Amino acid sequence: MTEQVYEWLITMRSALLVSAVCVLLYILGKRMTMAFRKSETQVAFSLVDEFQSAIQDGTLNVSFHVPKGPPMDVEISVISNQGAILASLQKGEMSPGHHTRSCEVGDWKGRCVLLLRSENQRLERFVSFE
Repeated sequence: MTEQVYEWLITMRSALLVSAVCVLLYILGKRMTMAFRKSETQVAFSLVDEFQSAIQDGTLNVSFHVPKGPPMDVEISVISNQGAILASLQKGEMSPGHHTRSCEVGDWKGRCVLLLRSENQRLERFVSFE
């Protein structure tokens, strides 16, 4: 009986050791994933953080900042309430830095959507034209 208990204890010790290693690897993996997502999110939202629009003298001006790093695809469009694209201010790759895009408002009336899209984010803002 003593030999069986001893074997059982060794088996349990091995199982506990394997379990502890698995838990540690799981925790490390979660932390690494969270750190990666955090850095990914900071890059993703830095484009949005400095996104501003203004209408002045019949012109819509949109200012935004592309974060440091490799160039990224950016698309900026004005969309009517019915879903028609009224203007495309930007579509294509942009280098890091501060940028401004403009378009003539013309006879646009009512409320429209200003859509900003990059490789890893999408932002919609309402703009009212009088």
